[in-house]
Amino acid sequence: MIPSRRHRLAMWCAAATGIQVGAAIVATRAVVDDIDPVPLTFLRYLVGACVLAPFVSRAGTWRFTARDLPPIAALGLVQFGLLIVLLTVGLKTVPAAPGALVFATSPLFALALGIGLGRERWSAGKAAGIGLALAGLAIVLGPSVARLSGSALGYLAIAGAAGCAAIASVWSRPYVRRYGTLPVSAVAMAVTVAVLAVPALGGGVFNDLAGFSARDVAAVLFLGIGSGIGYVMWLYALKSIAASAVTSYLMLGPVTALLLGALFLDEPLSVWAAVGTVVLAGGLWLTTRPSDAVSGGEVRIR
Repeated sequence: MIPSRRHRLAMWCAAATGIQVGAAIVATRAVVDDIDPVPLTFLRYLVGACVLAPFVSRAGTWRFTARDLPPIAALGLVQFGLLIVLLTVGLKTVPAAPGALVFATSPLFALALGIGLGRERWSAGKAAGIGLALAGLAIVLGPSVARLSGSALGYLAIAGAAGCAAIASVWSRPYVRRYGTLPVSAVAMAVTVAVLAVPALGGGVFNDLAGFSARDVAAVLFLGIGSGIGYVMWLYALKSIAASAVTSYLMLGPVTALLLGALFLDEPLSVWAAVGTVVLAGGLWLTTRPSDAVSGGEVRIR
């Protein structure tokens, strides 16, 4: 079956988001010792909300049902609040490469959740694709993961973040289809910023800005701008591709982190990185084939 134009665009959006996540993990790791998790998350999505604001102001009036607003708000708290705080806490003690590998298990959570809720059909091709992609990722990161370091609590926090990504991906799809990507993105992000503002402002986050280095400021801006644009692309992908297939593209994150490390940190690349990337690409192709990637009926999660 030949992918439609919309399906191909959704795959490109998912891939771009996966790459952005990898770059964000590197940026977070670079400043996590300077900025605490909650203030960093607040600043990240405050910038992200500002990125979305011009588009929101020109989008006209949105009409949400009273029944849908609470779950969309909760979606934002899971996707932008709990997920990012857990990931940031984990990256305090876990290096970027193995941390990204743990986070890349998200599609396994998404597939299990989607099947359990009746949102996705079991597919041997999809399961094989996820397994093949994980194998490719392990090949790419083998030398880095072999030198595992960091606390068990850090790895558990990142695994929790992967679970949050899966839940949010499955959870958001009905609302994105009903209201569109921009309205759901704006409401979810605005609620998260408002909630995180309480502890962040109470801790004097804006007073701390004076002590930020140029690297800290650049990282916050990069994270915020990338999050604003990336989340819109992520939700667009979820309109056309099943959640497990979309989250499979998170596996591009560790590869991105590895390449950025070689580019900016002079970290060596081996032939296994090239081999693993080819295996990973094959797994992603299996996972996102049109026959497997489009899920069945809609299920509301409250």
